[in-house]
Amino acid sequence: MKKKLCIIFILSAVTGSILLFLIFCAQTMRGPELTLHSVTVELNEEVNAWTFVTECSAQNASVHYLTPPDFSTPGGQEVEIEAVDSQGRKTVKKALLRVSIIKNNLKLDATGQEIQLSQILVNGIDASQVSFKYKPIVLNHVGEYDIRLLYQNVEYEGTITVVDVQPPEVVLKDNIVVYQKHTFDPASAAQTIIDTTDVTAGLKGILDTGTLGTYPVILTFTDEGENVTELTTQVQVIEDTDPPQISGALDQEYYIGENISYLEGVTAWDEVDGDCEVYVDNHAVQTDVPGSYEVTYSANDQSGNQSVQTVVFTLKKMSATEERLNEKADEVLAAITDDSMSLSRKAYAVYNYAYSNIQYTGTSDKSDWEAEAYRGLQDLKGDCFTYFSVCKILLNRLGIQTMDVQRLGGSAEHYWLMVNTGSGWYHFDATRRKVYFDGFMARDTDIEAYTAQVGDSYYTFDHTGYPATPQEKYIMQ
Repeated sequence: MKKKLCIIFILSAVTGSILLFLIFCAQTMRGPELTLHSVTVELNEEVNAWTFVTECSAQNASVHYLTPPDFSTPGGQEVEIEAVDSQGRKTVKKALLRVSIIKNNLKLDATGQEIQLSQILVNGIDASQVSFKYKPIVLNHVGEYDIRLLYQNVEYEGTITVVDVQPPEVVLKDNIVVYQKHTFDPASAAQTIIDTTDVTAGLKGILDTGTLGTYPVILTFTDEGENVTELTTQVQVIEDTDPPQISGALDQEYYIGENISYLEGVTAWDEVDGDCEVYVDNHAVQTDVPGSYEVTYSANDQSGNQSVQTVVFTLKKMSATEERLNEKADEVLAAITDDSMSLSRKAYAVYNYAYSNIQYTGTSDKSDWEAEAYRGLQDLKGDCFTYFSVCKILLNRLGIQTMDVQRLGGSAEHYWLMVNTGSGWYHFDATRRKVYFDGFMARDTDIEAYTAQVGDSYYTFDHTGYPATPQEKYIMQ
């Protein structure tokens, strides 16, 4: 803090004379505003104090180190920097100096090889005492990369720039062709391309492949360093006359009610275009009428060549003898029930089996419930009639009483059972649906509430001839 002399004149009210007072006034002398940043230098690279200055409020200030830094020792150190303005006012701030073992502003050619310590270490550092913290990068792509080294238990960070200054070496094919109406790929013209970095092939101008003939073209090959190799050659537009080959289209047999997969396993391959889309014409197939129907497959390539193949799909009505159906049902029951289970628990096992194993596909043969039960047990897919039929045969084989129920009204048919295990008749419907409903031993009030929720007369039926369900919830015995 400095002091300056202050002179004060005061007019006396008594004598009318002027009194002179001499006093010393204290005044704070602030130095310039100074903002610093950290600095990284190579080992033995010296920089002046101004290198650390981000901003200084005094234009003609003198900036210097209070104590000269040690630029000969790797690592971080704190430096004190003083700024003095033209009036002698001072400011002292601290900053971080990093003395690095990694070269600054390092550019390396893309060689395709792993980076070596000798390429990035400054002189005077023993490479045998240095290691990469992470796996060394391969110099095969242009760009900036962070490098981290460990030396004497200290981590050093640096940045290298990988450059590519050599243009690609390209050898073109002797005979360059493209099929009519196909897009020409310039890369397909190259026999070999040699370059450390990735190369993009291009075409100067436009090649019209709509007309047969031979045309001059200029091809460009550009690497990641934007080095360009430009070559002039001839491209011949030729005709593609071979159609795609269709595979997997075979005569097949289905039972009525099964889900028919017309395109499963059917593919088309073209020697020029590769995979081609397969189209199927199945308009003649009547899925609910037994018979043999022609199904036609077709595939086209880009040149307009077409393959057509016709096969026969035979739809049969499934016939299941009572003996075969009972054998199949008993086989399932042996897997899901045992003698220790009560009737109610066996009924629950049947419900879970149908609900968990039968896939809802929306189709079935509703003309014969036994045939549909056999098909459902065999294929494990169908619609509500399939769930109804499968549950009916399994419950009947267990000696559990059942009654068939069919919806009245609604946009589609719906089938379910009423079941009595000894404590009254309840509704039993294992069908999967979008809006969940627990269809195991449901009461009249339960199905009425669900119908009110989803609409479409879901569980509306003619109650004539059907017993009312108990009001109490079903209790598993």
